[in-house]
Amino acid sequence: MSESVGNEIAVLVRIESGFDRQSGRFIQKIWEGTQDGINSVEAELGGADSYLKSPAGGGKWTITARYGSFTDEGTVEVPVSEERLRFNTVYKSIYKNPRYKDLSDKQICAIRQEMQAPVCPDVATDPKFNELQRELYSFLMAGVDSFPIYQPVVVVTDTASANFPWNVGFANYGFTFSTASMIVDAGLSSAWKTNLPAETSVLPGFVFGWLKKPPEIVSVGGNKTQLVQEYEYGLWANVLFG
Repeated sequence: MSESVGNEIAVLVRIESGFDRQSGRFIQKIWEGTQDGINSVEAELGGADSYLKSPAGGGKWTITARYGSFTDEGTVEVPVSEERLRFNTVYKSIYKNPRYKDLSDKQICAIRQEMQAPVCPDVATDPKFNELQRELYSFLMAGVDSFPIYQPVVVVTDTASANFPWNVGFANYGFTFSTASMIVDAGLSSAWKTNLPAETSVLPGFVFGWLKKPPEIVSVGGNKTQLVQEYEYGLWANVLFG
């Protein structure tokens, strides 16, 4: 705003940009002028997220307005990125617990058959069962048929203004990535990325890797939006996940 009628004089002295993790990128416009002039500016700040008006001394006043939308020509908005590592709890069959990895398929099958028998056998004295089989059988009889494992999940959250044109496509969602490829696709910069588990093949047709999930776009406070992208580590079948 420039000079208007009477002594209502206010001049836009500075435009600056910044960001914080809570609200993302923003622009601040700062005016300086007479009290009447600053009051006139205040009356026209309908699009501002917030503003602060204060006396500057010597009869001058200032007003600083913050905008979350980047509408000024030549201003480029860069979303603020947050990287997070968390864990999902997944329950697997107790037959797959590493404690029982030395039991053969035939020994596991014998336990399954006894679980379906119409009369409960005396497993403790049955010579065809070894110590591990008896332990596993006792867990199953007590209703313990699964155990938890914890799968790492990488979450990348980008924050920008409410009208930011997020480039959301649908390529590569539902596909698995190697650890190195996931780091590149997610653009990870956090130091903990070097400690992420590497992909390994354990069974023909299966691989441990990172499943890329579809993104979420969320409206948040402060007139902002967020793009949330997740990658979950786990054992995936090649024929079901590209």
